[in-house]
Amino acid sequence: MRIAVVIDPWECRHTNGAVISTRRFVRALGKRGFEFSVLCAEGGLEPVAEVDTIRLPRLSVFGYASRLASRKDTLLAKPIHSVVKRVLCHADVLHVQLPGPLGLNAIRHARALGLPVIVSCHAQAENLLWHLGLTSRSLALVAQRLAVELVYNRANLVIAPTSFAANLLRCHGLCAAVRVISNGVPRAYFVSPARRGDGRFRILCAGRLVREKRQETLIRAVQLSAKRDRIDLRFTGHGPERGRLERLARRLGVNAAFGWVGEATLIELYRAADLMVHPSLIELEGMSVIEAMAAAGTVLMSDSQDSATKDFATRPEVVFRADDPVDLAKRIDFWLERDELRVNQGRENQRLARRFAHARSVDALANVYREAHS
Repeated sequence: MRIAVVIDPWECRHTNGAVISTRRFVRALGKRGFEFSVLCAEGGLEPVAEVDTIRLPRLSVFGYASRLASRKDTLLAKPIHSVVKRVLCHADVLHVQLPGPLGLNAIRHARALGLPVIVSCHAQAENLLWHLGLTSRSLALVAQRLAVELVYNRANLVIAPTSFAANLLRCHGLCAAVRVISNGVPRAYFVSPARRGDGRFRILCAGRLVREKRQETLIRAVQLSAKRDRIDLRFTGHGPERGRLERLARRLGVNAAFGWVGEATLIELYRAADLMVHPSLIELEGMSVIEAMAAAGTVLMSDSQDSATKDFATRPEVVFRADDPVDLAKRIDFWLERDELRVNQGRENQRLARRFAHARSVDALANVYREAHS
C-alpha cells in the first residue's frame, strides 16, 4: 500500500513536533511494508533517506508571511497541480499532516480521484497567529473554525493526538469522523534516570523557542526559587525567541544554557534532569512531556485551558498556574526539596508513559490505513 503524505517542512533541520512525529511513523511503517511518497517544500537542509520525496517550490505569494515561515524553519510549498495529481494517481491513501495550500490542493485532487483522505491535527490556530504577533482569541476562533471547514471536514477521517484535541475540533464544528492516536514515545526514551550527586539541580525545558511555549515563565520562576544558586537550567529548542530569552536570563542572573540537540543527547538530558518543566499555553499533546515521563522524569506543566498536558498530571503538585512564575517557583522548590518523592513520581510517570508507547500508535495508524483502503 502506498501512502501520499503532505508535510511542507519535511526536510527542515530544526523542526517541530509534527515533522518529528511523521518521520517516526513513516520509518516504522516502512519496516512493515507500507510505501510512502512525501510531498514537501524544497529548501530543507535535512533530507530523509530512503523515502520517496517530491519537492515543490517554496511558496512566495504571501511575501512577508513566506519569509517569516522560512526564518522559523517552517517552509510552505507552492502546489503544482500536475505534480500533485501525478503522485496521487499512484497512491492508495492521502494523509495530510499540515493544512497549508499544498494540503488543500492535495485534498481537492484526492477527492476528485476517489482517494480516501486522512488529515492529522498537529496544531491550533494560535501556533500560527502568535508567530505573526496576532494574539486575539476571537481571531484564533475564526481561524480554527475556518480550518475545520476547509480542511478537516473534507477528510474521511481526522486523527487527533489526544481526546483534548478531538474535543477541541468538535467544539469548532468538526463533523468528520475522528480517531485519537497519540504521537507516541519510541522505545529508546524508556530509560533509567542518571542523576548526578554534585549538589546541583538540573531543570530541563524541551521544545521550540516560540511565544506560546512561554519559556520566560520558567526563567522568571528560577530567579524566584530559593534554590536559584544551585539550579542549572537547560533549553533544548530552536526558535525566534532564543535571543530574547537569553537576554532575560542574563538580566535576571539565571544560569541558563540554550541550544538545539539531537535525539541521543536529548534522551541523556531527560535522564539527567531533576525536573522537566513545560510552561506552554498551547499544546494538543506535548510530545516532550510524555518523552520526559518515559525517562522516569518528574514533569511540571501549566494548567492552561488551551493545553492538553495537564491531563497527564497524576497529582496536583505537578501543575502550576499558567503564566505565573511565582506559583511555578513554589512548585520547583517543593519538588527539589523532596528527593524520594521525586524519584517515586518519576517511576509513576514512566508507568503511565507506557500507555503511549510508539509501537501502539504505529499499530493504530496501520489499521487506519488498511481500513481506509478496504
